[in-house]
Amino acid sequence: MLAERLATLINRHWHWLLIGWIALAAGLKLIAPGWNEIAKDGDLEYLPAEVASLRGERLLQEAFPNEQAHSQISVVLSRRGEKLEADDRRFGLKVAEAIRAEEGLPLVDVWDETTQVVGDMLLAEEGSATMVVARLTSGLMDVGNVDLLKRMRALLAGLRADRPEGLRVDLTGS
Repeated sequence: MLAERLATLINRHWHWLLIGWIALAAGLKLIAPGWNEIAKDGDLEYLPAEVASLRGERLLQEAFPNEQAHSQISVVLSRRGEKLEADDRRFGLKVAEAIRAEEGLPLVDVWDETTQVVGDMLLAEEGSATMVVARLTSGLMDVGNVDLLKRMRALLAGLRADRPEGLRVDLTGS
């Protein structure tokens, strides 16, 4: 009986119900906090200590206690399986310099193919790709990484005129 009355009321006055739902949604949008106000950096710290990712992070900190980088953005330059040309590799060095010169990035350092690291930054024996790695002080889950990624895309877009024809430039990282 009650369900029938409610159904009749809704059928007769559906437009008022719709207006009410819209008003409720708009009101909640106005009073709800923004994402940046409630999201916290270091979200992984709130996980239980036995979670594999936290155990792995602890082991890394024990093995490399002086490591300052907490995440990275890698720029991968490739020619879809073809060997990189000299201009491609020079462009990679230019990307590295542009990242180093960018003000306000949370950089520890920038690695390019000339950086002495374990392994070779020129990928594959045939030299089909190379990387520029921006090592960052910001953590993997930091809220600011959204803006950081936008800045990196804008930086690469600003270098588009200098990019050799056919060179593919991709962003990846932690």
